Amino acid sequence: MAGEVLVLDRDQEDLAACERDLVSLGYHPIVTADLENAQRVLKSQKLVLLLTDILSLAGCGTELLRAAHETHPQIAVVVLTGVANIEAAVQTLKKGALFYLVKPVSLDQLKVALERAVITASSDGGQKPGSEPRPQSIAGESIIGASGVMRQVLDIAARAATSNVNIVLFGESGTGKELFARTIHAWSTRAAGPFVPVDCASLPENLLEGELFGYERGAFTGATHTKSGLMELAHLGTLFFDEVSELPLSLQPKLLRALQERQHRRLGGTKIVSFDVRVIAATNRDLNRLVIEGKFRQDLFYRLNVVPIRLPPLRQRENDVILLANHFLSEHKRKTPSGPEYFGPEVLQLFEQYGWAGNVRELQNVVEYCCALTRRNAITLEDLPAELQLYSPAAVEIAPSLPIQGFKLAKTRALAQFEVAYVSDLLRRYGNNISQAAKAAGIDRKTFYSLLQKHHLRR
Repeated sequence: MAGEVLVLDRDQEDLAACERDLVSLGYHPIVTADLENAQRVLKSQKLVLLLTDILSLAGCGTELLRAAHETHPQIAVVVLTGVANIEAAVQTLKKGALFYLVKPVSLDQLKVALERAVITASSDGGQKPGSEPRPQSIAGESIIGASGVMRQVLDIAARAATSNVNIVLFGESGTGKELFARTIHAWSTRAAGPFVPVDCASLPENLLEGELFGYERGAFTGATHTKSGLMELAHLGTLFFDEVSELPLSLQPKLLRALQERQHRRLGGTKIVSFDVRVIAATNRDLNRLVIEGKFRQDLFYRLNVVPIRLPPLRQRENDVILLANHFLSEHKRKTPSGPEYFGPEVLQLFEQYGWAGNVRELQNVVEYCCALTRRNAITLEDLPAELQLYSPAAVEIAPSLPIQGFKLAKTRALAQFEVAYVSDLLRRYGNNISQAAKAAGIDRKTFYSLLQKHHLRR
């Protein structure tokens, strides 16, 4: 594809290498290491692409992008930098770039990124400075969290994203494993390539094999046409195995061989199909234990588990619960302006105390439930689902208004309400000191911990 490309990079070696790559891809590069010269070229030349390391321009980068979009409304801006930084990526995309690629980038990856950037820009006039980045550019803004443990996880994810090593995401259901996988893909040098998810738990073995490897026409009854496998479709991108622990044991050797050799044959075929993918897997189970039990191949485990990343459950993300709840409320408010506007203080207190066994997904469902049923500006305890009302320290006051129930059920709920209120009050009185709270209650620490776990309470 021919087209004039302006390349601005203050690293002379990178500039020369980029010029060679662009020429080999059929572009006509205009290269410079000088910002003022780049601005003159923008005014005098007809350009389709701006390829630059905006981070080396300090505060001048924003002006360059603004000038580029003013003189060339449909120009495609691609950032190619040696800096793998989460905040820099988000801010760069907000300023008008379509893709954020981290060096080194292979020729194939650069080719795909530039072609997609040009197509995207020409189809809708490009990304305007100050607008929200497109979903395919980066998913990082969707990850909400300011707690220390989340910062650590995001830092590991950002550093791992810049390489091509395989990653396994460990975490309970609802912790956002697929969101993290998409974010890592968006931060990687493969961002311009496809992100292809594989749901290992939903397909039976015979169908899963056909989905992964593809098949030729006539390979089996019902194969009326040739179909490419997901590994082919993920070429130059990311292949995401969701619930990888559910991969059938009999299919694992074939998958391992394909990943090792980066090639395979379709079912019923003889032609070798080559592919280049980065694998991200996710599971809510202990793969080490499954290996010991003989339910997961050790060699495949080592092939996938190059960089393990453990996503924390919501109950360990201090202060993130309120941040997430307000985010989900704002999202609903944006779609439905007539909905509730804020949470009552007693609701926020309950949110912080509740254990959230379903993690972020459960919290999101609770907020959506409240928004759907609340007819006031404020969401109160009465608007919460029954299971949260049950665990509220104030539930004793709500109990008289609940429907009449059978004696055993009413007794169970009343006891649960008492335990929650009693344990919560002790923790407040003794500054979350479990030893002192258990001593005051006349029970041992183990029993006190059991009560916390039973009612999904946090210290």
